Amino acid sequence: CSTFIYYDLRFPELFQIASKEADIIIVPANWPRNREEHWNTLLRARAIENQCYILGINCVGNIGGQDYNGCSCCISPQGTILGMKREMPGCLCIELNQDVKKIREQFPVKEDRQWDFYAKWYKKE
Repeated sequence: CSTFIYYDLRFPELFQIASKEADIIIVPANWPRNREEHWNTLLRARAIENQCYILGINCVGNIGGQDYNGCSCCISPQGTILGMKREMPGCLCIELNQDVKKIREQFPVKEDRQWDFYAKWYKKE
């Protein structure tokens, strides 16, 4: 398992590094209702591109004048939303398959990453 905060969803490189070892990445959040589509899209993207489970845990209610609708969810390595809790506090219980290794073996996309090549583009002259 690995954990990042909600703002980190916008930086996929962090998830690539963590998913070298992690089968599950947990993302606790204060993600406001008015950006719900971003929340759901970024969580699904991180699950698919890293072939791991993503657990998004978001607050709900009005906090400091900001409205939060929850949308806590569990997303499979294929990007399927396995469960979501919206609009009220509570627990979401999902039984996860231990299938990350199998999924990665069947479609070894991570093996095609060219870390050395990418690093050249990030080096400052």
